[in-house]
This record gives sequence, structure tokens and C-alpha cells, in this order.
Amino acid sequence: MRKVRVTSPVRSCDIDKFNHLNNARYPLYFELGRKALEKEYGVDVDVLLPQRLGLLVVRWEEMEFFTQVYAKELVEIRSQFEKPDGKAIIYIQHEMYREEELVAKARTKHYFYNFEEKRPIRPLKSFLEQFL
Repeated sequence: MRKVRVTSPVRSCDIDKFNHLNNARYPLYFELGRKALEKEYGVDVDVLLPQRLGLLVVRWEEMEFFTQVYAKELVEIRSQFEKPDGKAIIYIQHEMYREEELVAKARTKHYFYNFEEKRPIRPLKSFLEQFL
């Protein structure tokens, strides 16, 4: 499976009084990876929204922290889809690195959603075919 990599400096507005990235702000950085991953697989908002579809975040399944990162340090987000099982739920694994040191990781749960029918749908065939 393809893994995308996105780099970003730790923004000063995301740090706490101890000068490190506030734990509540990590999801914002993992979102950078999700957006790049969706684009890589052709399921980003520019493709789905005209079809009245979306790939929605259902919830953050887990998040683990291993070390701190500080203001202005450069972090790399590595994100990849887990292989879909054909059911409606899709999972994404995220990792944050400072250089090659693992800082944090997370797993998010998603589903494709039909806005007209107002219900989750099975993953798109064009999406699933990329995992064959």
C-alpha cells in the first residue's frame, strides 16, 4: 500500500506553555497526511463533492505519544490506508516523525458518505481496485 509523506513545521500557535506541541493539536497535523492520502487515491473533496459524496472521519480510534516536539521543529506525517475489507469502514494509519524518530501515531476510522441519500455507502469501486 502506498504511504504518503507530508512535512510541516510545528506552528507556534499549536504549542503549550512548555513550548511543545499540545497533545490536542496532533490531529491537525495528522489531517495533513489524510488530505494528501485522499488526493493520492483520487478520493479527495475535489473529486467526491461534485458527486455528492464524501470520505468522512467517524472517529479517532487511538493515539499514542512517544516523545515531544517543539515549536518550529520540522515533522513528517506518514499516512496510509489499511487494506479495505469491502465493508463500509475504512481505516487510516498515521505516524509523526521528527527526522527518523517516531513521535506519535494514530488510527482513524472513516466511511464514504452519500450526501443526497444521507447515509454511509460501501467504498467506491475505483478506490477498492487500487488495493488489488
